[in-house]
Amino acid sequence: MAKAPERWHLTHDGDEHTVEISSTTASRLVRWTIADTEVASKKTSENTVVLDGQEHGAVRLKLPSLIGPARQVTLFPAPSSKGPKGLNWLRGKKKPDSEPSEALGQARLGVGGTDFVPEEGSRAAKREAWIREHPHLYALRRTVSATAGVLVPVLLVWLLRQIPWRPHINLPSVPTPDLPSIPWPNISLPHVNLPNLPNLPDLPDLPGWTQYVWPALIAFGFAQVELRRRRQQEEKRRAAGDVPEGKEANGKTPGTSKVGKSEPGMAKPAMLVRETADEKDDKTTQACRVESVRPKSDV
Repeated sequence: MAKAPERWHLTHDGDEHTVEISSTTASRLVRWTIADTEVASKKTSENTVVLDGQEHGAVRLKLPSLIGPARQVTLFPAPSSKGPKGLNWLRGKKKPDSEPSEALGQARLGVGGTDFVPEEGSRAAKREAWIREHPHLYALRRTVSATAGVLVPVLLVWLLRQIPWRPHINLPSVPTPDLPSIPWPNISLPHVNLPNLPNLPDLPDLPGWTQYVWPALIAFGFAQVELRRRRQQEEKRRAAGDVPEGKEANGKTPGTSKVGKSEPGMAKPAMLVRETADEKDDKTTQACRVESVRPKSDV
């Protein structure tokens, strides 16, 4: 039974962009469509994939090393036709087709862009929700993974060295022929006297375990950068109105109060209190008018 493809969606400038990832035995097929029309596709086994959509921009994907959903799918739209397009636009020249677009360059660098949203209920959507709910745990996992990637090979090498027996293999000796010597020319270079530099202070000797700390610190820094990037993408989606009004980021609808339905023993809304006060004023005014119109009786 074929596995269902993984889909990511994004609405940009009124167009529905969809990225579909299908896993095969040794590679992945990535398709980018706009309104069900294919823009670009690529079959690859790399972890970082960039799709060139020409005038539609570019898409960058971060895929896992082995199994699991995609880590990141980002759209880098092409510059607007109303804006400047570099020196060629200023000179009135058309950019040749062989020259890479600005969006493609940004996609290769991985700077900026707008993230796609995974399909609802998919493994990628569950992973994104878990990262939003547990950002510190996500950073810790990234740090531990990087540290394990350094320590595990070192531990395996140390275990192999502890094996008491080592196979002894007698390799045959290969006779080497006597090659003639080549008379190289003797070139004397001029000697340059350089000034003596002052002696730099000796740095303190660091313990050996410090070489294993740097990968953990670097991984922790990258995790913090990724969390900040995700927060910026979430704010960008909210500003664009992709999050439905009346719903929070986690999909829960905040509670609302019904005006006009007050429970016994609870204060009435201010609007109802104001209407009641206005009605009393109208009744008092009408009563005064009736008293002034009524004829006075003779004493």
